[in-house]
Amino acid sequence: MKKVFFIFIFLIIAAKFCFAGVSVIGELTQEKSVKPGDTLEGIILLKNTGKSPSEVKVYKTDYLFYSDGKVIYGEPGSVRRSNAPWLSLSPSSLTIHPEETVPVNFTVKVPERLDFQGTYWSMVM
Repeated sequence: MKKVFFIFIFLIIAAKFCFAGVSVIGELTQEKSVKPGDTLEGIILLKNTGKSPSEVKVYKTDYLFYSDGKVIYGEPGSVRRSNAPWLSLSPSSLTIHPEETVPVNFTVKVPERLDFQGTYWSMVM
C-alpha cells in the first residue's frame, strides 16, 4: 500500500489567547507519515499562564497559502487536499484556570481509499 505523506499543522493561538495567557506546550507543527486506513491519536497541551480563568474554543479550519504571502482559513473540508474531515477534537470548548495545563485530544482517521497521494493539511485553532 502506498504511503501518504501527511502534514498536520496543529495550533496557532489567536492574539486574544496570547493576551489571555493561554499557550501551547510543545511543537505547533507535527508531521507524520501514514497510509490509508491508519488512525493517529494524540494530545495538544494548553496552559494558562495568566492570573484569571480563560475560555478557549478549539476548532478546525482548512488552510491555504500562496507564494505571495496570502493565507486563507476556510471551512473544514472545503479544500481538495484537506484532512479536516478525518480529524476529531475533544473538548471543543473549555475553561482553563490560572497555572492549569489541560489536554485537547485529537484523533485522525485516514480514509481507506484515497483518490490521490501527497500532502494533506488543515489547521486546529
